[in-house]
Amino acid sequence: MKCPRCNGLMIYERYQDMLEVFYAWRCVICGEVVDDVVLKNRTGKEEEEKKEKKTRAARG
Repeated sequence: MKCPRCNGLMIYERYQDMLEVFYAWRCVICGEVVDDVVLKNRTGKEEEEKKEKKTRAARG
């Protein structure tokens, strides 16, 4: 997998805190961390921005 930020190598790592364990991809170059939650949030923001642009264009 390639990093969406710098196009570097991504490795699959295990992350753990006091209550939870999860796995995510981390870039060995820039440190970008991507998991399912991050991808879902980014997709949601992109869709919201598209809706806002359409609304502004319709009003404008």
